[in-house]
Amino acid sequence: MPGQYHNYGLAIYYFIVSDDGKNAIWTVDAKWKRVAAIGKSLGFAWGEDW
Repeated sequence: MPGQYHNYGLAIYYFIVSDDGKNAIWTVDAKWKRVAAIGKSLGFAWGEDW
């Protein structure tokens, strides 16, 4: 259901920053997938799976 998580404050957002801390990295790579795996192991869902 669209908006289901966002409408009730159940969504979280994250991004990865470059090593120098100056740029957001939005490419879904191994680092992103690692963070997603940790979140999923804690009971969260990852939108990339939908």
